[in-house]
Amino acid sequence: MSRPFRVAEDVPAGTMTPAIAHVGKAGTWTLEAVLPRDVPAGQFLALVLGSRWVKGDSFLVQTDDPAGPDYLTARRGDGSTLEPACVTSYSATFAVPAKGLPRGERVRLVIGDTGGGGPGATPVGAAKGKTFLALDILNKADGQSHYNDHVGHYLAYFPFDYRGGALDRLVLLAPATVGVGEAFDAVLRPQDAAGTVADDRPERVTVTIGDRSQSITFTEADLTPAGTLRLRGLAAAEPGVLRIACTDPDSGLSAVSNPVRVVASPDGDQCLWGIIHEHTEISDGHGTLDRAYTNMRHGSALDYGAVSDHDHRYETPDFTWPMTVDAAKRHHAPGAFVTLLGYEWAKWRRNGDGDRNVYYPGDEGAMIRSETGEADTPPKLFAALADREAVVIPHHPAYGGQWCDFKDHDARLERLIEIYSVWGNSERSLADGNPLPVRGTRTNHPVRARAQGRRPGDFTLAELEDINPLGFVQRALAIGWRAGFTAGGDMHGAHPGDDVTRGHGPATYRPGLTALWAAERTREAVFRALRDRRTVATTGARIVVQFAVNGRPMGSEIPLSEAPGERVIAVEVNGTAPIDRIEVVRNNADVHTVAGSRTADVAFTWRDDAPFSDLAITDAPFSPEPFLFYYLRVTQADGQMAWASPVWIVGT
Repeated sequence: MSRPFRVAEDVPAGTMTPAIAHVGKAGTWTLEAVLPRDVPAGQFLALVLGSRWVKGDSFLVQTDDPAGPDYLTARRGDGSTLEPACVTSYSATFAVPAKGLPRGERVRLVIGDTGGGGPGATPVGAAKGKTFLALDILNKADGQSHYNDHVGHYLAYFPFDYRGGALDRLVLLAPATVGVGEAFDAVLRPQDAAGTVADDRPERVTVTIGDRSQSITFTEADLTPAGTLRLRGLAAAEPGVLRIACTDPDSGLSAVSNPVRVVASPDGDQCLWGIIHEHTEISDGHGTLDRAYTNMRHGSALDYGAVSDHDHRYETPDFTWPMTVDAAKRHHAPGAFVTLLGYEWAKWRRNGDGDRNVYYPGDEGAMIRSETGEADTPPKLFAALADREAVVIPHHPAYGGQWCDFKDHDARLERLIEIYSVWGNSERSLADGNPLPVRGTRTNHPVRARAQGRRPGDFTLAELEDINPLGFVQRALAIGWRAGFTAGGDMHGAHPGDDVTRGHGPATYRPGLTALWAAERTREAVFRALRDRRTVATTGARIVVQFAVNGRPMGSEIPLSEAPGERVIAVEVNGTAPIDRIEVVRNNADVHTVAGSRTADVAFTWRDDAPFSDLAITDAPFSPEPFLFYYLRVTQADGQMAWASPVWIVGT
């Protein structure tokens, strides 16, 4: 393994034996390192399990019970024990002896030490590929490593390969739109229980499309760079909505694909799936830019994608932006997979400016930073983008940490709002009916829960909700923002689009996906669809939603002169599970609900003849004209959700 991006050049590599771990597979790992410098008394030697630079969630250790699982020990070269001090969600620390530890001392740590009768350790979280743990010096027992430049100056790092676990389920991913008789490929994901690609895979499957079945035996040519399997040359004979079935005769596992719209004419808009909010090692995420894009395209069968690493210089020095630009260029494949160039303008000052993601339509663009004295307010960011074509999207706007209060707005740039991510749903509050409220950072992390004598599952959503009501998307719409909806990841884990979850207990969420309706799979068409707000945000399920008012699609602004009387709302939903309910939302009120009928496909028309003058919002600070708006909220029986971007009626 080459040196990790976040490890300083002068940090020596230790050894980790074995150098491979599998999600959910118990074992014992021995870490050894020679100290490159003296470690004085009064300090703490720390095995870094997680920090801004070391994304943990591979091991959760304890130092209290030798006979228990995940027991961690540390010893000096002479075999004497280092006394444990503290275990947090970031690190496990050991007290440095009174005489200190000299340079050249050999230190040996054992994760899953069985010497006291324990069963070993079981890796948790999700597979990350090539990763590392680190050995560091901390000045407090419950501290964490945090550096003010882009690398960690550790005592040592321990590289290892963190791979997927045993095959748990199959996931079949197909294009959302295909033509009649058109040959297309689908991707079969052999998935472990954590949601990442499993370490083993089927040798053959039976695929059923309609009333036709075929047996496929995989070859090396079918294995993608992400470890998934490609099903080639599939076709549908008739127009309509289909779902492909797939069965592994050896394991008995089966899968049904996302809905596929089979169209007679390829000339109309097609539904494309993507994710444009994810982080890599370039900022505070895990994994390379190449790994992220490879997983988007091959691992998760997405049509478009973008990384959005943070802009702060201590995370992303100037030399890293050309790396981001180059990766977006290299992975862009018009007609197959579209990349967008982007980054996260990450204010982090908790004053209502929030975090905003910036995207460009071409190969080039500037990282306009939020550093103090630069573009450190939204108006300064907007001014810097005044002569550029770009889209700016507020991220997790209701999150209690970095919320967006919507006081600053550029209607040309801010055409979209991220309504959902792994932080939860920013549409509205738990009290107002939000089943996926925005959660806090580590409120119910297993280590913190243990310290409170609780388990992660003991917490309620009310305890975990962490919102600022100024950031609700419904509030932005009410004050005149004309913004559509996106959903993102923000997983920080190099597996965008996977079924991996984040959080614990009832606030465990999947990354979101954004569907858009575009004329073709090109960068120009994708960017135009984002600008035009032809978007549907989902909680990760590939729910196909069509939504129009008076024949005008989601994202449209309709002059009152073109809709002086009743408004005709047309809806078609093709779900990944039976639909529980579909709600038409007018001016943030649920005005029409269609209950599911144990089917995944629902279509209806609803006519609203209430006078515009009785409904119009007239005092919104960001709209000089009276207006009303409609959007759509879809909830499946399995809890997965989707939101179609609004349509506005505007006039006097």
